[in-house]
Amino acid sequence: MRKILGLTVAALLVVGLVGGGTWAYFSDTEVGTDNVFTAGTLDLEIDSTTPLPFTITQLVPNTAQDYVIKLDNAGNIGGTLSMTISTPVDADATTTEPETTDELDVDTNTYCDGSLDDDSVLVTDKDNISKFTQLSITYPGFSDSPDKLYTRAGSPISLGAFAANASDVELTLSFELDPDATDITSNIFQGDSSTFTITFELVQ
Repeated sequence: MRKILGLTVAALLVVGLVGGGTWAYFSDTEVGTDNVFTAGTLDLEIDSTTPLPFTITQLVPNTAQDYVIKLDNAGNIGGTLSMTISTPVDADATTTEPETTDELDVDTNTYCDGSLDDDSVLVTDKDNISKFTQLSITYPGFSDSPDKLYTRAGSPISLGAFAANASDVELTLSFELDPDATDITSNIFQGDSSTFTITFELVQ
C-alpha cells in the first residue's frame, strides 16, 4: 500500500512539474523614453531683394516690362504654390492732350475711335487699362499663355510644386499693353494706372 501511495505521489509531482513547465519562458524588456514627434513647417517668404509692392512705370504698347519676385520656403516640407490677383482698380491718373483728343467722341460714339472694328475700345472701357494689358507668368514647371490682367483676377492660379528649404525661386510677371489696343485708340491709355493685390499661398 505504501509502495502504491509513493508511486502515486511521485507521478503527481512529475505531472506538476510538466504542467508548471508550460508557463516558463525567457524574457527581456527594453524601454524607450522621451519619444517626440514634431509637425513639419511651411514658411513662404518673399526675398527682400524683390520686395512687394512693386511699381512699373512708363508702360508702352508692344513693349513688355518684367518684374521678378524671388520666393523662399524656409520650412522643412514642400507644398504647392498658388497666387491670386485681386480685381484691379483702374484710374485715369494723368490726362494728356493726345489722350483728350482720342476721347473727344466719347459722348457720341459707341467706340472711342468712332469705328466698329473688333480691335476698337468701348467707351465704357476707355480708362480700364487692366482690360488691355497682357500679363504673362513665368515659374519653374508652369506652362502659361498670356492673358489680360483683368481676366486673371479673382481666381487662384496654381503655379506648381515648391520644395522644402528652397530659396531664390524666381517668378516673373511680364506686363504688356495689348497690341490689339494699339491703333489710334491707344492714346486713351496715356497716364492711366492699375492697382491690384497679389496673394501667394503655399499649401502642403
